[in-house]
Amino acid sequence: MMTDESLLPEYAANPFIARLPPPLSVEAALAALTDLPSFNAEERLYPAHLRAHCIQRLGQYFEPLIRHLTLEQRIGLLIRQGYLGRNPMTTDYIHRLRNNHERIMQRVWTRRRLIRSKPPPRASRSSGPRGSGRRAASTASCVFILRPWRMTSPWP
Repeated sequence: MMTDESLLPEYAANPFIARLPPPLSVEAALAALTDLPSFNAEERLYPAHLRAHCIQRLGQYFEPLIRHLTLEQRIGLLIRQGYLGRNPMTTDYIHRLRNNHERIMQRVWTRRRLIRSKPPPRASRSSGPRGSGRRAASTASCVFILRPWRMTSPWP
């Protein structure tokens, strides 16, 4: 079966990326991130002291906006791009591991490299005004993308 990621040559040979769920379309991300509260029309007939408990369900309500969907895509892209530099199938990764081991053994704590290799994986940060939903969207995206998985073999 051909996945979207297998069409991209930079992702095809990376066993870490192969174990991630496939990137989501906007429609799939909208469906995955939306968390609607349960509703029963009979609850309208409940006494006031019980309806107050039903109203508390709205605290769990989450309807993603465009910025949340964009954030979900960026987090997925960031994770995949971060794994590009950590591909155990490349010699650069092995050289970087060996380099880090040698620095530790020599007690060299600077960022100086003992050998020349590609730059390390990238990172990013999120910014925006208070109340814009950064934490809610990033938490929802990470929970969906970063499900626990167990790798029995480094090869898919």
